[in-house]
Amino acid sequence: MPTPTIARGVCTTYCGQSPVTRSKTVLLLAVALVGSQAGGARASWSPPSALSAPSHLATYPEVGLDSRGDAVAVWMDATPTVNDRIMASARLGSTGAWRRPVALSPAADFGTFPELAVDASGATVAVWQQSGTSQGNTNLPFIEASFKRSPTSPWSRPVRISKRGVDSEGPEVAINSDGQAVAIWFTAARTSSAEVSTINIAHGVWSKPVVLQQTRKVILWPEITINQGGEAFAVWKRYIRHTGGRRIGQGDTQWEVGAAVKPAHRSSWLVRGDVGREEEFNLQGDHAQQQPGPQLAADATGGAIAVWQAGTSSHILTDFAVWKAKLRAWSKPATISQVSALWPQVAASPTGATTVVWEGNNFAIQSASGPISSCCWSAPRTLGSATPPQFAPYLSVVIDGSGDALASWTAGHPEIALRIGSTGSWQQAIGLTTSNGGDADAAMTSLGQAVAVWQQPNSQGSAIEEAATAPN
Repeated sequence: MPTPTIARGVCTTYCGQSPVTRSKTVLLLAVALVGSQAGGARASWSPPSALSAPSHLATYPEVGLDSRGDAVAVWMDATPTVNDRIMASARLGSTGAWRRPVALSPAADFGTFPELAVDASGATVAVWQQSGTSQGNTNLPFIEASFKRSPTSPWSRPVRISKRGVDSEGPEVAINSDGQAVAIWFTAARTSSAEVSTINIAHGVWSKPVVLQQTRKVILWPEITINQGGEAFAVWKRYIRHTGGRRIGQGDTQWEVGAAVKPAHRSSWLVRGDVGREEEFNLQGDHAQQQPGPQLAADATGGAIAVWQAGTSSHILTDFAVWKAKLRAWSKPATISQVSALWPQVAASPTGATTVVWEGNNFAIQSASGPISSCCWSAPRTLGSATPPQFAPYLSVVIDGSGDALASWTAGHPEIALRIGSTGSWQQAIGLTTSNGGDADAAMTSLGQAVAVWQQPNSQGSAIEEAATAPN
């Protein structure tokens, strides 16, 4: 069977579909003021309220928080007459009021798949995939970025950070407490690559792209993180083989997990292309933005962990590898869950308290925790289950500085669960809406500051909603 390739100039993700052909959705937002949780009180989430404009098509929301509770949200937004644009809205924690959304990308092109990173002081970076003829890309998708230096400052003018004339897609971005940010994406042409660019928000200039790995086989869905010391970590997957079907994702598919580390105060990356082997069952990897891929987290002292699907197509598990800072090497892959584990996600606190969540047997959402050194994982715990019972690819987990964790997932109804402390029990999952929803994201900086966003279908268009309440 010949090796599947990505043809030059052929988009592998959403690249300019007319907005009127997609179902209308409403983008919702809920804020939880969890408080001290004294006496085991449960988190109380506010009713959702709209942020995006009425009758728009709002999808793919992302959200971030700073240490004061200032929030930023970005999303894709379209009307029947205006292509997808990247919109952003900000909320000051002191007032609780969301500002009117502003456009980050031009109306003439297609701005899609935004990603967001916010540091403790409120400095924010957004990246997205832009498709169109602007900035000399002759209709090939490229990566654009914009930033703001504080919660009240304006957004910078968007700039292209990927190479001119190269099909660039799937961006991700991370930032640390010093305003050092790093973005990553993949390219699709006769060869495929994982590439990165960095910026210091105070200086405001992006570096030229650096190629981490380049191959004739497909590279997809890179992830990036950066710790407080300025050490950056990246992971991605590279196609190996598949059985059945003519496209990647049609049939069981195997991928090689690659990784790279950039030590602080160094310009070069330490790259390893074979950290582990990812496994996907038939049609799981279908070029959707929520398809499987390795995930990544790091602590403040140089440790990092990558997780991914492993095993066989009929028995998918969750594997992990740990970056050993003193040895400057990745550990051998090991298994966290011995039972079915799909779409694993990972988060770590600055002290290395690590939590992994995944979807297990019978659509149960499960979790395991331990130190980032991976010496001793807890037994898997069930947080809840997908509602209605089906696959839940919109799965995420975040951790604050004290080890409190917030997990969210969406199969049809967006749900969220809170854990107090790195070794505490998960509270009963809360449904954020009783009707069907879509892609969700969450952020938390402390038990008193958390926010969740998701997309919600309706009959008219799209909006984003917000409200706040105290804990029960």
